[in-house]
Amino acid sequence: MRPVLRLGMRDLNLDVIEPIAEPQICNGSLLFRSARQEPVKIPMVHCPFCRELQSGRLPDFVDADIGSRILHETDRFVVMPDISPLVPGHVMIVPKAHILCYGAIEGTAWDEFLGIVNATRTIIKEHYGPSVILEHGTCSLDDVADHVSHAHLHIVPAAIDIRDSLLDFNTTRIASLSDLSQWAARDEAYIYFESCTGERIVADRIVDLKRLFFRSEIARRIGLPDPLWDWRRHILSDNLRSTVETLRRANWKSYASC
Repeated sequence: MRPVLRLGMRDLNLDVIEPIAEPQICNGSLLFRSARQEPVKIPMVHCPFCRELQSGRLPDFVDADIGSRILHETDRFVVMPDISPLVPGHVMIVPKAHILCYGAIEGTAWDEFLGIVNATRTIIKEHYGPSVILEHGTCSLDDVADHVSHAHLHIVPAAIDIRDSLLDFNTTRIASLSDLSQWAARDEAYIYFESCTGERIVADRIVDLKRLFFRSEIARRIGLPDPLWDWRRHILSDNLRSTVETLRRANWKSYASC
């Protein structure tokens, strides 16, 4: 049986789907190629990040009176607070192009990406303290109705460690974020966690991953009760406003590499 690509509105049966080396956008769709090298377009009209980056406006369900939440941008990436920051200073780095995970970044973008990650983490440390980094890297066979498939890297100022919650999966230590390209090359979903001290681990074979895995694990460790951690049920508007107000005043320009 051919694998099924879940598109929310419809399913698409393909022999194998894998991202092309450099993601391309064609008439509002993400271009993939099958094993037979036939082009396959995945509509991005329902991607919340694509819509927000194109419009410059917050999603309609958020009432925070902040206008755009973009704090800083480079040619390929933007920094913005999580839609419902679990703690003040909880931000994301989001690529402007619709890619499924950061392992799929094209080679020429890695210096820019690592530069903005390092700069953002430095600024977060100056204003809030040490942080952890997390990503749920998706693949072409993931059900996009279950989570946002547009790549986004979380930076959370909290001295926590979630590695014990990854023990049910296959885990690998890596030396650099750029090593995530191994999982993207296999079109394999993964979880990336980087501790406050720089230890990096990737978990794969993430079968039966619970909904909003990162948020629930972080909330449990910082004592944030249910349902406050679930952005679909509650928006932490005060955290969103304070993060925007604080980090808009940050001196992003002092970091020439980003």
